[in-house]
Amino acid sequence: MARREIVTLTDDLDGSEGAHTVTFSLEGTTWQVDLGERNREALKNALKPFVDAAREVASGTVREVAPRPARTELGEAPDHSPDLAGWASAKRTSVPARGESRARLIRAWSAEQGHPLPSRGRIPREVVAAYDAATRG
Repeated sequence: MARREIVTLTDDLDGSEGAHTVTFSLEGTTWQVDLGERNREALKNALKPFVDAAREVASGTVREVAPRPARTELGEAPDHSPDLAGWASAKRTSVPARGESRARLIRAWSAEQGHPLPSRGRIPREVVAAYDAATRG
């Protein structure tokens, strides 16, 4: 018996079928959203004045810079880092360097450690660092 799976991308905003994944970046953060033709055009039109005035950057030359933490009245930076205690004792596995499967492995590992992450979106760099430290063999 043959099995055939059909994947249909739907627009993340209005649920319409026939969407395509659109990737965009701002200030070092990259997002992906599935958009149909109408919403893709709306996004392009909204960004057009900024794109027209911008300079294109060659791939791989953008450096991600961490934002500076807010300062308290005493001039101290508050500690906003998640509690990662116990994460380094996780089971070690071999992992691809980059890509969707690495993200999937990091999310699964994080959930096993009692820190579930959303299935979409950026993984906090503290979690990635804890994962890398725990799986370094």
